[in-house]
Amino acid sequence: MGTSVSKPVSDDKKNGTSVSKPVKNIVLVGRSVNGICTTGNNILGQNKFGSEGAFMHCQMYSTTTPDGQMINVIKTPGMFDLSVSEDYISKEIINCLTLAEEGVHAVLFVLSMKNRITQEEEYALNTLQRIFGSKILEYLIFLLIDGEKFEAKEFEDYFRECCPEFLMRVLRFCNGRKVLFNNMTNDEGVKAEQVNQVMAHVAAISKKNDEKPYTEDMYRNIKVNTFFSLIAFI
Repeated sequence: MGTSVSKPVSDDKKNGTSVSKPVKNIVLVGRSVNGICTTGNNILGQNKFGSEGAFMHCQMYSTTTPDGQMINVIKTPGMFDLSVSEDYISKEIINCLTLAEEGVHAVLFVLSMKNRITQEEEYALNTLQRIFGSKILEYLIFLLIDGEKFEAKEFEDYFRECCPEFLMRVLRFCNGRKVLFNNMTNDEGVKAEQVNQVMAHVAAISKKNDEKPYTEDMYRNIKVNTFFSLIAFI
């Protein structure tokens, strides 16, 4: 399946005590040109994911955040590029959900502020909803990378002016969850803070969904319901 897994030993386990926080599974999606690998490595705090486009299967690596939260970061292989078939995407979705044994706690949709947000991003979002169902929007967070030149207020003003309507609609549905994520910084404080922002959104998503992650059973139910809806329509 082309899966890579690296699980660190936490300090709690080294000390012979149990880990108090359950593992959170976080999935990175988006177009391959938008820096998914670099973003995943910065969340992990180590270089694990290879160069963009180097792998054609889902990969997972694990780490522990500074506050003791263990996370699995699952990178999808540019599944929403126009050149990738929906059949292939569906197979990789199953692989992704298999890796996330307890379910998906958050989906991070990576967008680059260097590149104009186009119909390809709209296609990616539509594909995400078509495959996972609209339920997936309840777990969605936007990571906006390559926005290093912006201060927080400048970024909000720029984003309101330049954000396409389709993206604004999705943002409204997922309570405006977005993080300006600096992949270029060497400041350890900035790195930690932006990961904390992501994890705060993950915690809020879990609370809103009664601690229930998106699971493979949900996915299969969506596929079954879609199938019978098509049969009824015919």
